[in-house]
Amino acid sequence: MFSGGEGAACAFATHLCDSVAKLRISTHVVTVSIGISRFNKTLSLTEIFKVADQGLYEAKRHGKNRYVLVS
Repeated sequence: MFSGGEGAACAFATHLCDSVAKLRISTHVVTVSIGISRFNKTLSLTEIFKVADQGLYEAKRHGKNRYVLVS
């Protein structure tokens, strides 16, 4: 869980994607997909993680080494 504003979360996710993209394990390129959910007081923590998980799978569908912010 990230404690900070939406812009900071997206900047952190971008930094993670960029850092991971520079990694090489043997001849393999390493990538990361990230789902980010906005905090919503009306949702339980479980529901917030489900929303972030939806973002993760959307990021995977749209390519590698990216993040998706979901409302």
